[in-house]
Amino acid sequence: MTSIGRELTDCGLLQFGLIGRDPWRLHIDLLPSYPELLHKLATLAEACVEGVDRLLAANGAMAWGSALALRRGIPLVYCRGDELVGAYDIGHPTLLLASGQETDAELLALVERAARVGLQVCVMVALLDSGRDCLAQVPVHSLVNLEYLVQQRVSEGTLPAGQGRLIKRWLLNRRQGSTGP
Repeated sequence: MTSIGRELTDCGLLQFGLIGRDPWRLHIDLLPSYPELLHKLATLAEACVEGVDRLLAANGAMAWGSALALRRGIPLVYCRGDELVGAYDIGHPTLLLASGQETDAELLALVERAARVGLQVCVMVALLDSGRDCLAQVPVHSLVNLEYLVQQRVSEGTLPAGQGRLIKRWLLNRRQGSTGP
């Protein structure tokens, strides 16, 4: 999984620096420009699809969701703004795909919108572990441990130590329920 994190940073999809509200940014919407990496991410997420019959892609995660849907033959529902697009009806256990950069409030609102149309989000897969292991009652699985990746980059000298401390503080705040760095 560390190699995935390294690939994300090496190709510029994961960038470190105070960008908006977060000390890092993931450009998950650019994944189709890196088909090998997109394929690897879909393969890694496959382990979490047991027991679900719908996929729900948070904003920006549509390409990743499409790749996983094609690999597993599971219908994909995705976000277009606040609208859910796709084939769905009542009673579908659903896996939510997210970047890991979304706030809890954004993800909870998406889970609630999905529930109103019959999609029962029972598991979430985040590309990056950004300090949460559960969202309400929904278990969260992450493909890349952000804290470990940052520590590795700092020890290599490819990320300044101060930036590494800022990200660790942000992760600690996230775990404690705060959203600031």
